[in-house]
Amino acid sequence: YVEPDDGDLVINVFPETRPHLRVNKWADGDPAVGGNMLFKVQYWNNNMGTAENVVLTDTLEGMSYITDTSGFSVNDLGGGVVVFDLGNISGQSYGYFEIFARVDAIQDEQVTNTIQIATSTFNDEGGEDEKVSSWSGTVQANDVDLNTGKWTWTGNPVPGYDFVYAFNACNNSN
Repeated sequence: YVEPDDGDLVINVFPETRPHLRVNKWADGDPAVGGNMLFKVQYWNNNMGTAENVVLTDTLEGMSYITDTSGFSVNDLGGGVVVFDLGNISGQSYGYFEIFARVDAIQDEQVTNTIQIATSTFNDEGGEDEKVSSWSGTVQANDVDLNTGKWTWTGNPVPGYDFVYAFNACNNSN
């Protein structure tokens, strides 16, 4: 509008709320022949807009999908490709889950896990480098070294009273 006193033109812009999706992945431990791997996945929508029909596509090279802790609908397409259907992700939200995979590659081979996030919302502000996260490692000999321990936590229990056992399971290798 034009101000009546001095004729200044006043404009107000109302920006559309848009999503800003990001994904990150990393591993716990090193890949070992015939062993399992634990991968951790984080995803965000950093803006105010809702991202609709969000999917995560996870590609495992040299490994096979076992299971996950996501709670989402999962479609194992075979060949190491797994799709997680996250649905709509509201603005200013964050999520985390874990993926378990079996190491199929042999010793000294490279294994890779790449995850991508996508939405049907056309105006997502996230950059391409924020939409993909990869992890790679070299398969090692399997040097699993398991041990367990059990003891009474309460010290010297008295007959007829409750006491607590403590239990520990450890893998002292990579």
